[in-house]
Amino acid sequence: MYKRGEIYWERFEFPDGTDKRISLKTKDEKMAKQICEKIRTDILMDKHFGTKLTRKKKTVKEIFNDWWDLENSNWREGSLNPYGSNMKYWVKEIGDLHIDSVTPEVINQCIKKMKTVGNPRSRSFRVPNSIRTIHQKVSLARKVFEGAKKLGTIDENPFDLVEVPFDDSKRIRFFKGDEKEKIFSVLNLPEWRWLRDFAVVANLTGLRRINLCGMTWGHIDWEAESIRFEPHEMKNKKPFSLDLNQSTLDILKARFRDYGKKHNYVFLDRNDLPITTDKTKMANVSGSWSRLMKKVGVKDFKLHDLRHDFCSTLVQNNVDIYVVSRLAGHTKVEMTERYAHLAPDQTKNAMRIFDKLRGN
Repeated sequence: MYKRGEIYWERFEFPDGTDKRISLKTKDEKMAKQICEKIRTDILMDKHFGTKLTRKKKTVKEIFNDWWDLENSNWREGSLNPYGSNMKYWVKEIGDLHIDSVTPEVINQCIKKMKTVGNPRSRSFRVPNSIRTIHQKVSLARKVFEGAKKLGTIDENPFDLVEVPFDDSKRIRFFKGDEKEKIFSVLNLPEWRWLRDFAVVANLTGLRRINLCGMTWGHIDWEAESIRFEPHEMKNKKPFSLDLNQSTLDILKARFRDYGKKHNYVFLDRNDLPITTDKTKMANVSGSWSRLMKKVGVKDFKLHDLRHDFCSTLVQNNVDIYVVSRLAGHTKVEMTERYAHLAPDQTKNAMRIFDKLRGN
C-alpha cells in the first residue's frame, strides 16, 4: 500500500495474471487497509469459486448513473433536483470506488464528514449539513445499492449495516388565530381569485401540490363523489382514492361548469391557462403563494402547510390516526403520528372506557 499525494493506493493481481493499481480513495490508513482486504477477498472469491467473474465490475458512479437512467422518468418533477443533488454528492465522494469496495466503514466516514463539513449550498461552509440532509443522502444511496443487489451486481448492501441518521424535526404548521380568515379574505379579491379554489381544495382534501396541479376532470368520479390517482401519480407509488366532502364537490362542479368544456385540467393560472405538473407552472403557484403570505403578513406558512392543516384539523377533531393516515395517503402510519399530540383528549377518553365498564 502506498500514497499518491495524500490518497492511498494499492497494486492488486487478478486471477487472469494481470495486475492493476487501484485508488483506495481515502487519506485514512486504517480505512485504506480495510478496503484493501475487501478487494483482496473479492479477488480470491473470483479465483477459487468464480462467484463474481461472470458479472461486470462496476464503480459507484456507474451504478448511480444506471439507477438515474432507469428511475428518473418515474419521478415527480419536485423530486428531480434533490435526487440529482444527493446523487452528485456520492459520485464526488466515492464515485471511483469499485462497489464491492464500499464498506460500512467507508460509509460511516462519509457520514462523519457530512456532520462536520459545511453544506456547499449554505452561505458559510461552517454551517454543517442538517440531520435531514444527511438522512436524505444516505437513504438515496441505500436505495441505489439495494437496486444493485436485486440485479445481482453486488451480494450485500453495505448500507444495511449503517445506522441512518434519523430526522425527527418533521414540520407541523397549521392555521393559528385569524390567519385563515386573513388569507382567504385576500384570495377573494379579483387578482387572487385564480388561486382561491386551488387553496381551498388543497385545504379541504390535503392533496399535495403536484396532484392538484396535475388534476384533470378524468380524475373525478362524479357518481361516486370521489377522486382517484394512479400509482405513478403518487409520491408513494400506490393508487389513491379519496371521498370528497360536499364543499369540495361544490367547488369542482362550479369549475367544471365554467371551464370544463375549455380545458381538461381542473385548475388554471391567472391567464386562464392550465396549471400542470410542469416544473415552471408548479413553481409559479408556490411563488404566488409566498407573495400572498407577504401581502397578508402571515409568516412561515408554505403552500404545503395547507396539507398539514388538513391533517391537524382531523386529529384535533378526534378522527382516528389510522383514518387520517389513509386520507392523507401516507405510506406508513408513523408519518401521521407526528400529529397525535394535537389530540391529547383521545387517549384520556379511551382509558375512561374501563371506568364505564366497571360502573364508575
